[in-house]
Amino acid sequence: MGLVFKIVQEEHGEIDKRYSSDLKSLIDMCLQKDPTKRPTVREILKMQLIRDKAKEFVEQTSLQRSKT
Repeated sequence: MGLVFKIVQEEHGEIDKRYSSDLKSLIDMCLQKDPTKRPTVREILKMQLIRDKAKEFVEQTSLQRSKT
């Protein structure tokens, strides 16, 4: 519950520059104080960033399994 409380009560700090602008944008959206402004899980799963990372994960996992 501590994280949830922090999200709704405090402003988050600047997101490290090492992260992509797409990831920083997603984090900003998820940390909105107003829950109606946060994306739903369905909306997050439709984001190209998430779709690309999921595809990459599946490909890597499949490759690792084929080696064993």
